[in-house]
Amino acid sequence: MSKVIAAYGGGFKPPTKGHLEVVKRALATHPEIDEFIIYVGGKERDGISQTESLLIWDIFKKYLPMKVKIEPSKLPIGDIIRLGKNNPEDKVLFVIGGREGREDDIKDINNRTKNIEQAYPNMEVTVQTTPDEGMSGTNARKATKISSDKLSPYLPDELTDNEKEEVFKILRPVIKEEISKSQLNAIEAYADKLFAKLGIDIEFTKHFLDRVNDERNKKPISVPELMGMFKRLHRKHGKPLSKVDDDFDAVVKDFNNNINIPFAINVTPNDIDLVAKTVMRKKDFKTSTPVIALNENASYQKDINLIEKLATLTQHMLDKGMNIEPLPNLEFINGDSENARDFFGKTAYYNPNTQTIVLYTEGRHPKDIARSYTHEMIHHIQNLEGRLGNITTTNTQEDDNLNDIEAEANLKGTMTFRNWTDSLNEIQTPANEKDVDPKELSMGIKVEMEHTDDKAKAKIIALQHLAEDPKYYTKLKSLDLEEAIVGDKIECDNCNWSWDIKDGGDDLYICHKCGHDNTPLNEAKPYKHKYGFDDKLGNDPFGLNQFAREIAEGVLNEGRYDKFVNQISKIAFESFKDIHDRGDKRGEFEFTVGPDDEDIFSDQFEFDLAGVVEITDGEYVVDGGANAGFDNEGEEITPLLSLKFKIPKNPNWQEISFDIKDVVRHELEHLTQDGLNVVPGKQMGDDNMVRAMIDMDLLPKSQYYKLEKEVDAMLQGLYFKAKKSKRPFKDVIDDYLNIFVSQETITQEEKENILNIWRSRNKALSLPLFENEQDMDYKIFSDMDGVITDFNNRYKKYAGMMPSEYEKKFGKDKFWELADAEGVAFWVGMPWMEDGKDYWNYIKDYDVELLSSPSRSETSRLGKRLWVRNNLPGIKLTLAQAYNKRNYAAPNHILIDDRKSNIEQWRDKGGIGILHTSAADTINQLKALGL
Repeated sequence: MSKVIAAYGGGFKPPTKGHLEVVKRALATHPEIDEFIIYVGGKERDGISQTESLLIWDIFKKYLPMKVKIEPSKLPIGDIIRLGKNNPEDKVLFVIGGREGREDDIKDINNRTKNIEQAYPNMEVTVQTTPDEGMSGTNARKATKISSDKLSPYLPDELTDNEKEEVFKILRPVIKEEISKSQLNAIEAYADKLFAKLGIDIEFTKHFLDRVNDERNKKPISVPELMGMFKRLHRKHGKPLSKVDDDFDAVVKDFNNNINIPFAINVTPNDIDLVAKTVMRKKDFKTSTPVIALNENASYQKDINLIEKLATLTQHMLDKGMNIEPLPNLEFINGDSENARDFFGKTAYYNPNTQTIVLYTEGRHPKDIARSYTHEMIHHIQNLEGRLGNITTTNTQEDDNLNDIEAEANLKGTMTFRNWTDSLNEIQTPANEKDVDPKELSMGIKVEMEHTDDKAKAKIIALQHLAEDPKYYTKLKSLDLEEAIVGDKIECDNCNWSWDIKDGGDDLYICHKCGHDNTPLNEAKPYKHKYGFDDKLGNDPFGLNQFAREIAEGVLNEGRYDKFVNQISKIAFESFKDIHDRGDKRGEFEFTVGPDDEDIFSDQFEFDLAGVVEITDGEYVVDGGANAGFDNEGEEITPLLSLKFKIPKNPNWQEISFDIKDVVRHELEHLTQDGLNVVPGKQMGDDNMVRAMIDMDLLPKSQYYKLEKEVDAMLQGLYFKAKKSKRPFKDVIDDYLNIFVSQETITQEEKENILNIWRSRNKALSLPLFENEQDMDYKIFSDMDGVITDFNNRYKKYAGMMPSEYEKKFGKDKFWELADAEGVAFWVGMPWMEDGKDYWNYIKDYDVELLSSPSRSETSRLGKRLWVRNNLPGIKLTLAQAYNKRNYAAPNHILIDDRKSNIEQWRDKGGIGILHTSAADTINQLKALGL
């Protein structure tokens, strides 16, 4: 054996004292170990993702020898087995941790290691037992929800108090909250109010609260999900339930979210009690009691055995020698009627992390489902061949490699499916040409010509498909939007400038001429409208690499609401404009927002959206409101976000659009401060008494702008407006407050007092400064390596020489191989430049975004994001290859970079470039710009 490699894998959500102890004991038991790899899995638990686990292991790593490496993994156990399989000359120790006296751990170890040593003679399983002490990820997560002191016993004793606090700060912002007793009471009150007129009373048992937060749910059950279930139960089954005259048990099932609520229905002389006994998220929940379905299951199952067909198709692939083993997992999403009504709804996707094909079935012909299955099987083959590992995005327009992979799946999937149907003698008799839509036939011939040079043959094939389905190619086209490539250009809807998708860089939809954000709202789940509103429906790319998307998102902050606010604002804007364009003097609209069967999809919020607009001769008035979910008597009602506008006959639609965004973001902030949509850390006390005193002139009007709830809501709304209108934050705030100065609602002196309060709050909200800000006219894009981080000395530590020398001596491939071999640790451990902190402290309060070029390895992308998360939390990082940095140039955009070629390309695109040689020199150049 040439060397001894030890490997330890798991989810580590989060890493604990026990995990570190396993590593230390393995190293002590096997001093011959040359290299020790810890594989960290990608599966999320209670909000803790792979990113948080890697950050914590990075803290633990300082108490381990240099031979230990931390690596992200899709499937840790699979990676350990592959390590043994791919290194037959090395001895590979499969390290397993077990807790003393725990039979379940022993059973788990036996299941995970069965037959490994027989299959791979170079592998040896080594079990390291540690004291139990309740040491589990579950208990650590529960402790994190309480305090850092409660978490401390689950962390290694070696950690300093500051390091333990750092671990707590990594976990606490992301850990998912349990549903509290008060929240459950609020849901019960909400449901009671819904069913009251039907004479039905809703009750929850004590066990319901225990089970709603149970680990066995895997994905936590949320307040909006439960509210949505009761709303649909009332809408679909309320009246029939109100007429029952005998007691019985039933299970209410939400097939979309796999949530099951067993009820006891008790009939009394005065009312009917619906007692929710328990709740669980379980996909195939079996019950002998009646089922009350909140959404329909797949309709095809009545007539066609789809599983049998897919089994035949799978055998056909095996018979053809296709590399599909081990076979993927298969999951059906049945009853998703919302998705089925969406023209661009999902049809299927492949998750390489779990090797799972997911098929959406509702409203689809079984043959169409089988076609999607074939397509995703090609992605499974690509994954088994290791060709999905280099994908860094889910958007075919951003990655040429992904573009090629998707094109291959389209072509090979289509041909495989056709060969299979041919083998089943399912070739359809062609339709009569005069009986088909000429446009449909023309489209069909064009599609079929991609597979044959014979136009006559293409026409016959097209007619065969049109005999099967007269709208076959229209439907195929909609399918392609989910499973293929769309378009090659984007046009700015502000200045009409267009650019090739391939040149769009990481921030694909930002116009680099005028700076306008053209991100299509259809990236979110589209909405439907009960009055037949014309949806601009969209697609989410086909679902590849969900694990990569989660990692790449980086630090979540207030920007997470931006797309949702954009979506709501666009709906409101189009509704107002539609009312104006029809010539109506007044109009209203109303939508429901929630996680499932609502007009507008949101998995974060549940509320009603209402708007009223009055068309005037010249008056323009902007107003809005929010109700967290309580009426004047304090009773639970559906939360409400409202917009109330007066718009002149000849409106400035751009101004109206920005003001709608401001109001929506403002009122959304209010919804997060109280009630059923409350966000941990945002909850604020009741201020209704103070508001009443202001309305009665017992307090000055200026106090309204100092209310705790209003300060946050105003700042969030105005900042969102500033971002979307591309104006300095300071100017937007000034314009807003000056309205009330001119109306004599507040004085100039009161305005300054208000601004002082707002300035003291904006840092806590992670918003930029807004005083003396000529700088807000500029946006700074800062490079990382050679500007903030010391790449050269980091590389020298491993290579023994400077990077330029190493590349000159061994070539570019070997140059990157050395860095990539160290994995994520190479990038996470990057030191600051000697003057890097001086530089950062000078620019940090400006509008700054990091713009860095990754290496060829995915580990550099993850490592850079982890470095930012560790050292500059909350700062946006965009990763773009060096040649794509220029795509972010604009007249007011400053690039600070240590590569001359990047600066020259930036300037050629009209931007301001500063070639970084030292912090002092760059600061002097910024001062010359007035910064």
